[in-house]
Order: sequence, then structure tokens, then C-alpha cells
Amino acid sequence: AAFAQAQAPATPPPGQVNKEDVKTWTATVGDKEWSIRPAALTMEGDTGLFRIPSAYTLGKGQAAFGYFFDNIDRDPRGLDFAIHGLVAAYGITDKLEVFGSLGAQARTKSNYRDEAGYFNDLPFGGDEGQWQTGFGDVRLGLKMKLADDYQGAAVGAAIRGFVKLPTADEAKDLGTGG
Repeated sequence: AAFAQAQAPATPPPGQVNKEDVKTWTATVGDKEWSIRPAALTMEGDTGLFRIPSAYTLGKGQAAFGYFFDNIDRDPRGLDFAIHGLVAAYGITDKLEVFGSLGAQARTKSNYRDEAGYFNDLPFGGDEGQWQTGFGDVRLGLKMKLADDYQGAAVGAAIRGFVKLPTADEAKDLGTGG
């Protein structure tokens, strides 16, 4: 009779690692281990990535802060809009997050001001050929997690809303103004 003998895991060639030896950040929810990610913020300030909000919220008492830069080049009018901003979020509860963004420096110019059409966020689009610089708008919001796939739901879902405080200089076409 032949006996099966357990084999030791193969040693990987130099410069390679076994998949089982690679560890990521994990959290155990119930009896299941999940891979987790750091809290990244969107340019509006809620959890997500770049311009895409996620269905997840920060845990109660957790905070996240960030910096962003955005550059928008649009036709018509050859509009160039750039903004440096700060973002922050705070978990009020495990399902409710407060967030905000601050346009610390906004710059805009229009290369062809008399051209037809406009960019929705900046309908008048800057002085032709000259940069206008100043403070941008402020956004404050709330996001509530409705369903969490980490807790057994089929999908993750959240609802969010925000208000834009018109703090930018409308005369310089840096935002909606006050």
C-alpha cells in the first residue's frame, strides 16, 4: 500500500514570493477576513477616489485629510481652470460621514471669450487671455451608508448631499461668488 506524504510548500525561485506570504491590510467582520484600503477622499471630501465617491463611510471617530489639484481645459472658449484644494472627512457614526472641501487657490482664464457656449460650473469663464486668481468655493456635505457588502448585503450603497458655499470671487469668474 502506498502512503501519501504531505509535501512542504515549494520554495519560490530567488526574487519571487509565494502568494500566501503576501499580506495586505485586513479586518475581520464576523467570521470572515476582508482586505481593506486606506481612507482616500474625493475632491469633494467624502470617501472615494478622485471624483468617484464610494458607498463606504469612515468609522465612528475616524478622520481623513487630503490635498488635491485639478486642472480643467474645456472648449468652447478655450477655458483653462486650475484649483488647489484641501479636503477632510469625519465619521460621526459608522454609517454617517461629514465632509468638506476648500478651494484654497483657484485660477481661470478664457482664450476665446466671445465663442458660443459655456462650461456649466463657470458660465462666464474668465477674462480673455489673462489669469484670474483667488479663493475658490467651499463645499460641505453628509454621506449616509445604506447598505454594506462587508456586512452581508448584496451591494454597498450610500446617499450623499452637499451644499456649495459661494465663497469664490464671481467677478473674477472663479466660482459662483457670494
